Amino acid sequence: MAVKQTNLAGLKSYIGSNSDNFEPTTKKKSYNYNPMFMPVSTQGKPVMKVQTRSGFLGGMISMWRQLKASYFLTFLLGAMALFLLNYNVILAAISAAGSGWFFGTYTKWDFVMNKIMKKRTILEGT
Repeated sequence: MAVKQTNLAGLKSYIGSNSDNFEPTTKKKSYNYNPMFMPVSTQGKPVMKVQTRSGFLGGMISMWRQLKASYFLTFLLGAMALFLLNYNVILAAISAAGSGWFFGTYTKWDFVMNKIMKKRTILEGT
């Protein structure tokens, strides 16, 4: 293959005569490109929450207190419902409903603490 030398004016004239080969194609894409494994549309919400150790522990301690209080109140109101069943059915039903409410609260916080929080990865920085 022979090498042909030229100058800038020769290159400009070559590109001008073959402009179809050098212009980029401007086809409109019919899809939105989203990179994999990256959150693209978060609707204005942050992707992760960064907080201090004391802020995290403050929230978890209040959650733990609510878990233990709900556990205690479940059995207390359940026993009170059985006791009140002999005297007043309406108060026994209210006590049983309260016992069920606190058992639901206990179940929710137990799931959050023992199933979700224990298995998550904590990234610490000092």
